[in-house]
Amino acid sequence: MSDRRRALKPSFRKTLEDSRIGAVAIALLLVWAFEAAFNALWDPMYRLGSYFVTAILIRDIPLFSYGSEERRMLANGAVYFAAMVSDIGAAWAVSHWIYSAGPLCSLKRVAAFLENSKRD
Repeated sequence: MSDRRRALKPSFRKTLEDSRIGAVAIALLLVWAFEAAFNALWDPMYRLGSYFVTAILIRDIPLFSYGSEERRMLANGAVYFAAMVSDIGAAWAVSHWIYSAGPLCSLKRVAAFLENSKRD
């Protein structure tokens, strides 16, 4: 009875692989990681750009003061960086559990399979 049940009921990992839900989850986690990286770097890069533009316009070194706004910016950047690392880690773990490969390789494999199945 146990062998028959095992033959009829596929594993959860195999079900996720066949339904492509795993690939969607991996892609979504990678998009979230990209968004978190962008949000982590946006404020510091904006401040750096405005500092350089000010330096060019006044032809001198602008005054820079480190206050609570800069601490908030760095804390937000750290939170977004932690979110990015956790999203990449989750994408890696899901990808290795379902496809036994990295996230980008898994997505490439699924895309190739879908392209080949579309031709048939």
